[in-house]
Amino acid sequence: MKKISIIIPVHNAEKTLDLAVQSVLRQTVRRRDGISLEVILVDDGSSDASGNLCDRYRKEPQPEAGSCGPVTFRVIHMEDEGVSEARNRGLERSEGDFITFLDADDAMEPGMLECLYKLHENTGASICGCGFRSVTPEEARAEEQATEVQNDAEMLPRILNGAAIVKDAVFLRDTRVWSKLFTKELIGNQRFQKGLTIGEDMLFVVSLIREDTVYALLEQKKLYRYTVNPKGAMERPFTPSYMDQIRCWEEAERVLDRNLPELLKDKEARARLGALQIVSDVLTASKIAKLPKEEQAGYEEEFRLCRDKLLQHRKLPGAVSGIPFDYRIKSFLLGRLPGIYRRLYE
Repeated sequence: MKKISIIIPVHNAEKTLDLAVQSVLRQTVRRRDGISLEVILVDDGSSDASGNLCDRYRKEPQPEAGSCGPVTFRVIHMEDEGVSEARNRGLERSEGDFITFLDADDAMEPGMLECLYKLHENTGASICGCGFRSVTPEEARAEEQATEVQNDAEMLPRILNGAAIVKDAVFLRDTRVWSKLFTKELIGNQRFQKGLTIGEDMLFVVSLIREDTVYALLEQKKLYRYTVNPKGAMERPFTPSYMDQIRCWEEAERVLDRNLPELLKDKEARARLGALQIVSDVLTASKIAKLPKEEQAGYEEEFRLCRDKLLQHRKLPGAVSGIPFDYRIKSFLLGRLPGIYRRLYE
């Protein structure tokens, strides 16, 4: 029997965890397909009741929900080390032939795992993905009992190979690890880079891709429900960890030079990466510019680094033309008139 491991990092998620877990128990993947499910709950130093909830799922027999195959629960308790290390611990403990990731405030539509597994069976792809839709926390609670199952028979997947996965998916912002099913063979010993708070998903995905990697995508099938977190890393005021947004793209460039050396010789691919780097430079600088003036003074070195990187990335042929018009203006001001750029956010 094939096994799918669902890794759920949990940090102070007592109000949302049950919705995520119940969405797993409602999966339509069937015993007759020869599939069992393994849920790995990684309690990342929670200070609320999340850890106790995780233990309850492990100890209490789970009702057979829908036509879902056998489900087992594993629980890992750890100090607060961040989502990357929580996922790594889950990978170390996983016994599945396939791996998927679910955030503790998100949910999977009932047919997601069945759809992605069949996509693998039909294409042989080592990464299979579907679309997602964004909801507010209030909408997520209202949809708690949703049981919509979409039929994928009429839809054809998009198939990408090797460097095309990076150029036509990652560089077009398909950088998430959730809403995807990975083969354990593909992941192997690859792990999330510790310490990153922004960009860790993208860097993990990029690190998996080789010339023979195949990605099958049903973007039209929005089978993952992503809850917009108003307290997420991208929404918080600037802290030094926000520089991860710049660092992760630099590291991705090094990984691509090593694993897919021909990719960045392609002018269009190089321009797309440059455009992403410019946007990251501008976004990071804007976080500093939004701080009160007395706080901005403590981050002059970080602001200068954003500007230096921006000037470097603007020189890449085609990079500036690949970003939205408002970012072109902001990138020009940041590079040439940084004082005026700061005033945009006063």
